[in-house]
Amino acid sequence: MTTRNSRSTALILGFCIALLAFLSLFIGVKVILGNQLEIINLVAFSGFALIMGIITMLLFLFAYSIALSLFIGGLIIGNYVMFQSFVDGMTGWGDLVGIISLFTWVIIGLVAGIVAQLVYSWYRKFKK
Repeated sequence: MTTRNSRSTALILGFCIALLAFLSLFIGVKVILGNQLEIINLVAFSGFALIMGIITMLLFLFAYSIALSLFIGGLIIGNYVMFQSFVDGMTGWGDLVGIISLFTWVIIGLVAGIVAQLVYSWYRKFKK
């Protein structure tokens, strides 16, 4: 069972990750690419950020520290690759490649984290 303190910490952590995910997309598209943003873009950025925050919050609440670390690592690598693709440009495909690489690295981090957490849990269970 989670305590009130861990729930509030999870909420704060989830909010911080969601805010950072939103800001990274906003800065990448608005500042680096120089694209004009519309309401639908902000809704999409908010949806992505909300999903990242919820996943982070759940991983923290369930005390999946390995999965949380790999997920946040995937988010960091994905943002780096996205910004790199935005800067390189790649003759007009940089924006699409950047967003797809962000999604890819986030999914890789989440799946690798869940698999590593399962392996660790099974190891601890069968070690006894």
